[in-house]
Amino acid sequence: MMRLLTIILAVFFGFSSCSESSSTQTENEASTQLDDVVAVADSKTKLAVDGMMCEMGCVSAIQKELRSTPGVASATVNFEGNYAMVEFDSKLVDENQLIAAIEGIGDHAYSAKIFEEVSGEESAGELDEEEIEPTN
Repeated sequence: MMRLLTIILAVFFGFSSCSESSSTQTENEASTQLDDVVAVADSKTKLAVDGMMCEMGCVSAIQKELRSTPGVASATVNFEGNYAMVEFDSKLVDENQLIAAIEGIGDHAYSAKIFEEVSGEESAGELDEEEIEPTN
């Protein structure tokens, strides 16, 4: 009986750390109103994200944090691929600030890094997810 109770508590506390509520927002949102400043997505980046343990809570927490970052127009997190796609206004935020936002969530359970373009000729706004490699 005691062993069953211990298992139930362990499962409960494991899931409670990833219990962020799901928020919906369109991926194709081109801009967002931030006080009196309008963020216009002129850049797009793909960030490798490590530390996600659960699909719903972790994805929701990271998306919520990125979307609330001034200058971010849209953010989508892929649990299976361990990455985040972010459209942002480069005049208001940069990739290092996006990484800091992810790494600052909760108890700093997540780490992130920038993916690099395969072809140096493409602009950041035209990145194709299939043509991106992680930096070393």
